[in-house]
Amino acid sequence: MEPDWSTINLQWARSHLPAYKLPPTYHLGDMGNMCYLDAPGYPSYFVRSVYTSYGNTPTRGPQQVIQLPDGSIRVVLSEKDYNTFATAETCRKSVEWRLRRLWKPLPIEHPRVKAWMMHVYRHFNGCFTTPLTRTIQVGFFTNEEIPSIVRALGLASELHPDMADYAVRAVFDPSVHDAFLLYWKELCTTVASLTYTPVVHIREFYVEFDPNVHEHDSEDTGSWWETFSYRPSPDECPGNHRYSCQICGIIVGKE
Repeated sequence: MEPDWSTINLQWARSHLPAYKLPPTYHLGDMGNMCYLDAPGYPSYFVRSVYTSYGNTPTRGPQQVIQLPDGSIRVVLSEKDYNTFATAETCRKSVEWRLRRLWKPLPIEHPRVKAWMMHVYRHFNGCFTTPLTRTIQVGFFTNEEIPSIVRALGLASELHPDMADYAVRAVFDPSVHDAFLLYWKELCTTVASLTYTPVVHIREFYVEFDPNVHEHDSEDTGSWWETFSYRPSPDECPGNHRYSCQICGIIVGKE
């Protein structure tokens, strides 16, 4: 099966990414570079590393490229990037910016996106992410959500600076027991709904994702959604079907 290039902005790649001619002694690695659990069709699934005849990444020149369907090669990351930017973090953000410009997102209701969501929910089942750190570093939460989550986190502490003492009082003083439970319930409900890791991860690519609106599950559907346009049958799937196939998700022996 051939990968689906409909999620890649080929015109932007040709007009903004430098062309590269692979030296005769160099070769390209397989497609996919730091792409695990990225959204379906994200450019990271198409990125390939450049290797010398010794099997090393070259210390000079392009190190990560994308080979377009016409065979031309475009540079995603070069040794020059490390010299251009002050830190490795700013270099990484620059590469991420290029990948975002290359990406043509599928609709959130697309079958590939739904399969990806299932995979994300299965992988991060029961995991939560620290919210305020992400708010500051990534700007993840919307302007409407920030006040609610800050309020939830600070609600009890604003009214009762020593939360531990307040909790102890709630155990022994019936007059504050109900009020404490109310604050605690709002805190847990608000923070949990916004910091559940599957939700956080999906929203990095689809900010409009709402777990209460968009259908999702935790079924293991394989990884076909990464670059294929549909879920292949065992006959056309390039995966290994001696055991459970990681691509199409078919479990051998399961009806």
